[in-house]
Amino acid sequence: MTYIPPNYATLFVATCNLLNLANPNRVYYENQDAYTEHEYERKIDWTGERFHALNADVLAVQEVWDEAALKACIARSGLRYDFVSVPGAENTPPHTGAQGTPRVGIATRLKVDDIRSFVDFPPGFGVEVPGLGAHTRFERPPLLATVRMKHGQQVHVLTVHLKSKRPKFLQDAQGNHLEDRDDRKVA
Repeated sequence: MTYIPPNYATLFVATCNLLNLANPNRVYYENQDAYTEHEYERKIDWTGERFHALNADVLAVQEVWDEAALKACIARSGLRYDFVSVPGAENTPPHTGAQGTPRVGIATRLKVDDIRSFVDFPPGFGVEVPGLGAHTRFERPPLLATVRMKHGQQVHVLTVHLKSKRPKFLQDAQGNHLEDRDDRKVA
């Protein structure tokens, strides 16, 4: 790959949904096949090429199951990011990556002053879900990073992954299902 030097006169920020970025042979959803070694290598190569083309100072990423897989993509990019973090998807013992749902993360070549993952709602902001009770945690915790530009200016970068599909809880106040389909039907 051709070396592309960073441009310090401008701040380049990119956001990337990595579509279930996970280590090979790892089952991340029960109904989803794990990546084979070959599929994983193709995904890492392709993603690394995209990162290289972007050459962003800050990469905000979504749908990461394994921080190690993100680091592999960055290594393939040929770019240098001194800071890579995906809270909740760490692969250093005893951690085994994200559980239940993928996480968001950040990679940057800038100095990081602070990083915070917001797992719990602030007190008093819980939501009552009919039939399930209080919902008090983010399913996909937002990530706030405070980075410092070359000339000292602080920049706050918020990485989020909003649920793009239909709601998870499909019941009315009386507990009646509001599904538009019935998975129990047999053909």
